[in-house]
Amino acid sequence: MKLNFLGACRQVGKSCILAQLGEVRLLLDCGLRVHTEHLAPALQQHKFDACVLSHAHLDHSGATPLAAREGKGPVFATFPTIPIAQLLLEDNEKVSLRNHRALPFKKQDVKRLHSKFFGLPYGLPYEFYDGTRFRFVDAGHIIGAAQVLVEHKSKRLLYSGDLNGGETRMHAAAKPPEDASEGVDALIVESTYANREHPPRDELERRFCNEVQRCIDDDCVALLPCFAVGRTQEILQVLHANRLRGDVFLQGMGATVSEISLDFPSYVKNAGMLNAALNRAKRIETREQRQRVVEKPCAIVATAGMLDGGPVLSYLQALNKRGKGEVFLTGFQVPGTNGSLLAAGEKIWVNERSRREKIVLPFSQWDFSAHSGKKELLDYVKRVNAGRVFCMHGDAAVCVEFARELREQHGFDAVAPLEEEKFTV
Repeated sequence: MKLNFLGACRQVGKSCILAQLGEVRLLLDCGLRVHTEHLAPALQQHKFDACVLSHAHLDHSGATPLAAREGKGPVFATFPTIPIAQLLLEDNEKVSLRNHRALPFKKQDVKRLHSKFFGLPYGLPYEFYDGTRFRFVDAGHIIGAAQVLVEHKSKRLLYSGDLNGGETRMHAAAKPPEDASEGVDALIVESTYANREHPPRDELERRFCNEVQRCIDDDCVALLPCFAVGRTQEILQVLHANRLRGDVFLQGMGATVSEISLDFPSYVKNAGMLNAALNRAKRIETREQRQRVVEKPCAIVATAGMLDGGPVLSYLQALNKRGKGEVFLTGFQVPGTNGSLLAAGEKIWVNERSRREKIVLPFSQWDFSAHSGKKELLDYVKRVNAGRVFCMHGDAAVCVEFARELREQHGFDAVAPLEEEKFTV
């Protein structure tokens, strides 16, 4: 087995691994490093026969047009991943043009990708001409997110993708493939939160909804910036299940992703609950509606989760002017984004990086993560019990420390690979 790590090495962004177990060379994910610069894996110098996409988030899928251009084979993904990845790629192109950021591929590459997508369900093996096989296993991260188990003769590789071993409203907790205990030669595991735990979800939901309710009862607007994929659907269900009193409004790409999610009910833990939560939320579709909704107490779920563009910026400016609102950040804020600037008490960009404004609204941060925490990652690695463990997709210090802990405390042959580092297993 040959592995070449092309991205997400000691960092979060542009996930990409070139894996070869037999004759077939597989590209596992092909992502961009977003939020700062659109860095993509250097594919021109590598040959591969197909791309296997773990899920739709841009740090895993954002450079798949490059894979479609540089490779001759298909791009495999679960069925919900395909339309959501297409939606995110289209939106990223619009945002990049608006912010004068060049993408590392052209429109025709995106069109070529659409014709190369090949959908597969969880659990169904796909076999190549040389006997190399792979299958998708539910990763519990977002809709359609998958672990990838690759096999050739006696060799086996498990790629976790982005993994959530905790229960959420959208998904059941992820587990390793049932037959992983029979032996896996190599495990490539994400390490995003390998250095800390997440709060208990039940307690988090209760505190969050109590605070949102308090805000509404105080005659204010609760502004809930959410990632379009995963977080919007989760927060809508959290508010609905906890019987929030008051109006809930929804605007942004998260509404479209919610509709797509309902097209694939078997990939959602409780499609009935998602449908009920979505039906409860009132859609905002016009500028006039957006201007009126901030005048009365309510909850507004809006894209984007890090305050970088999207309709949430309009609400933020309007509420900042009125002084009758509160911001509930529902996810991690990448350094340099508006969300991180707000959390640091600094001015944020409110007009396409040309004007900054001081936001004086109160705010809070809530850890509704869709990634496994430290204990869940350790349990996952132990259950897989691989011959070699590769820790990636996390800050440099976290990846290195996680690998060290796996070696010194748990006896695993673990390493945090560097970019373009090659291994033979």
